[in-house]
Amino acid sequence: MNEDLIEQLKALDYESKFCEKTGNAQIARSHFAYESNNRDGQFKLFLQLASWLLELTSTDASFEIEEYDDPNTSVTKMMLALKGIGFAMEVSAMKLKQGYGEAVLNVLGYLCDKAMKGEGAAPL
Repeated sequence: MNEDLIEQLKALDYESKFCEKTGNAQIARSHFAYESNNRDGQFKLFLQLASWLLELTSTDASFEIEEYDDPNTSVTKMMLALKGIGFAMEVSAMKLKQGYGEAVLNVLGYLCDKAMKGEGAAPL
């Protein structure tokens, strides 16, 4: 799932439109599949990427990442925005707070599909 996600992100030109603007490095092929040594950084990148992808969906849905929000607040904001664009999968907030795993990949995959439609590209 993570490799498919990376391919979708490349199709959206995330290297220049996301990485360069946010100062993030390109995402490794297994980044969201496994726990990182830097869990806080992994979670932060997940939130940043989700927020950016929401912006590309051509909807009014969005969420702000506040520096001092606790992870519960951040995930709640994201889940509300996801519901606003029709995300219907049952995903545990606890799983999303991990910043990796199947739940995270499902959310990012859904957002990539929506973003590609918003950008006028066919989902991969």
